Amino acid sequence: MEERIILHRLPDSLINQILQQVYQALPELQARIAPQGWQATDYHQYMQEERREIHQDFIRDLSANNRKAKNDTAIIDDDAFTFENYFAITFPPMDNAHMEIFYIIAHHLLDITAGSVLYRSDAIDTFYIAEDMVIEQLIEIAYEHQEIDDLVRDTQACILSTPYLQCIDAIHIYEFLFSILRKTGYQLKYIDLELLYIAELQEMYQDMRYTLLSADEKTKNMRQLEQDILNVIHNNTHKNYHLDIDPLDLHTIVTLMNNHKTDPIILAYLHSYDTFPLGYPYKVSDYAGDDELLD
Repeated sequence: MEERIILHRLPDSLINQILQQVYQALPELQARIAPQGWQATDYHQYMQEERREIHQDFIRDLSANNRKAKNDTAIIDDDAFTFENYFAITFPPMDNAHMEIFYIIAHHLLDITAGSVLYRSDAIDTFYIAEDMVIEQLIEIAYEHQEIDDLVRDTQACILSTPYLQCIDAIHIYEFLFSILRKTGYQLKYIDLELLYIAELQEMYQDMRYTLLSADEKTKNMRQLEQDILNVIHNNTHKNYHLDIDPLDLHTIVTLMNNHKTDPIILAYLHSYDTFPLGYPYKVSDYAGDDELLD
């Protein structure tokens, strides 16, 4: 009987090991992705702008609540929540370039198994990187190195989204992460989330034929699904390569993605392992159901 493959969390000790090495290399990694200084990068500006938007939304809601409760003695003073005060216990702390970079790299670590899995050649089981453990270790390492205080550690308020690194910067970071994973014996089985999404949209398109909607509603929904597929293709390949592509032809789309999509994870893995990950080049059989393979 064939052994059942089990998906495990990557060991906590390995997550700690990876992030400890990331922390030690932060000056070097910052020099690679921000040679002109972190404050000048779009990444830092993105995080600062999001902080401003979060704070403005909070003050707006607080003011609205105070107006509703103007006869209540428990009205909260807007001035108590200055921009600096509001983010005093959040992670990453403001004005700490290394912690902002640390935070971004940790989220790129999570992206390695966003749909994909890690495996070892000496075992049949597969592994994924768990978000809760990455955040926990991120905070603990920052605290261990006195980058944050007890309150920030205990609160674990990671409320910011993460700016995605531009392709060349992402490649530098993924190369560093893969160099650690390679030394510990892990390899990657890669699944492309955009192709997976396209296959799901195509399945929804076919299912739409058998719904009880009116003919006009079916046509409208099916056209929207076709456009959604084309939007994914347009966002991942140059416009010259997909001018007349059939959004329902998965074989052609897979070929197009193999030839023209630039994926920093794939490139970084190639640079680190001297081979492509399992699952690349993409194969139709990894994304299509049995019905789609019959044609």
